[in-house]
Amino acid sequence: AESVTGLLFDGAGSLVISGVFLGDDLTLGSTTLTNASAGDQEMYLTRFTTDGDPLWATSLGITGADWTGRQIGTDGGGNIYLPIGYEAPSITVGGSTLTNVDGVDTFVAKFTPDGVPIWAAAAGGAGYESPQGIATDPEGNVYVCGYYQGGFPLTIGTTDLPASASYDSFLARLGDFNVGIAGTGGATGLMASYWNAGSGELRLRSSATGPIDCTVYTAQGARVA
Repeated sequence: AESVTGLLFDGAGSLVISGVFLGDDLTLGSTTLTNASAGDQEMYLTRFTTDGDPLWATSLGITGADWTGRQIGTDGGGNIYLPIGYEAPSITVGGSTLTNVDGVDTFVAKFTPDGVPIWAAAAGGAGYESPQGIATDPEGNVYVCGYYQGGFPLTIGTTDLPASASYDSFLARLGDFNVGIAGTGGATGLMASYWNAGSGELRLRSSATGPIDCTVYTAQGARVA
């Protein structure tokens, strides 16, 4: 079984798709991806032409379950940013090796326009973290949001977000090859993020465990509305 979790139309009109598959393999065009742990979720990323033909497809070969968030990010150079959750003890993505703190951890991976992984930046805690939304701004900043639970704090870069007995939300700003953080707690999980070029602000939507709510933040993580 396969499913689609994210869709992105790029400036050239092609379609980038992310999702998961459960079987032993997944064939997209001339590329066959192998599930590193058949029966568990394996993430995939692919690009289609304007005519609907697959250009390329890739996965990360992570053991155990791994999955993608609800959005795909891109920048002016056509690079692709993907929020991913994983269970493996450690993973290597491009030039980055990440160690799982415990349970389910979160990371953001950067890919070239041709789907080659470049780097990954992680967030981890002893509970469950789920990445959901991602956005970029004209200065090259990458913003990721999601939620965490399990009664444990969440560490992103040098920022520790407080433990949450139920669901709580996180918002992080990543620099290229390093992590600079603006963190926020909330009663529900942040599910999607959009960069508003006109106002220079980040707009977030949450609905994981409560009513749909929209919030606005500056590029530095200060809540506006």
